Amino acid sequence: MLTDSDDEAINAWQNCVAQESEGTLVSSDEATQEEDEQGQAPDHHDEDQGQAQSSGEDTRTAPTLTAPKHTHTVRTNQYYTLTDNRNYTDCRLKFHEHLLAGPGGMAKAGARQASKTLSPAAHGETREDPTVTYLILRAWALWRMRQSPQWLHAKSVRQLFYDEEVRKIKIKLASMQHPLHNKVRERLHTWAPEVLV
Repeated sequence: MLTDSDDEAINAWQNCVAQESEGTLVSSDEATQEEDEQGQAPDHHDEDQGQAQSSGEDTRTAPTLTAPKHTHTVRTNQYYTLTDNRNYTDCRLKFHEHLLAGPGGMAKAGARQASKTLSPAAHGETREDPTVTYLILRAWALWRMRQSPQWLHAKSVRQLFYDEEVRKIKIKLASMQHPLHNKVRERLHTWAPEVLV
């Protein structure tokens, strides 16, 4: 049985889907930061439109999509989906299946490397605000992309996405008000040392 809050969440998600199809939905954390820094909303451009789409992968750098708070999908883009189901203790990042399969895909070592699950509590965070856990999962995604260098460098749009993710994570980490938990620093250093400032 759905409650009023469930109906609100469903309506909010439907609005996100509608905005996604119009290309107007962007990541709320980066959009807010860019707007604050520049005094205006960010302008998202399609890149590498001329590349072939033979693998079924969108070759444009699409804006990262962010769902409303407390829905399961926190962030999604052309490579992965980050989910945070509050009914569980962990957050999860999972690469899209079509990127893993085939001779040119990322998969070499099986399903274990297709997703990563982390607990906010293990990184000194509360369950209500797992911001750092999200950043660690995004750093893991960078590490995972580097594990398949031929895949990463096969299309320039992938390298562009990688470089942009590094930049965004650096900005987010630099804006943090409190020092990072030791385990957070350790994981970031292991998975994406280039994001540490």
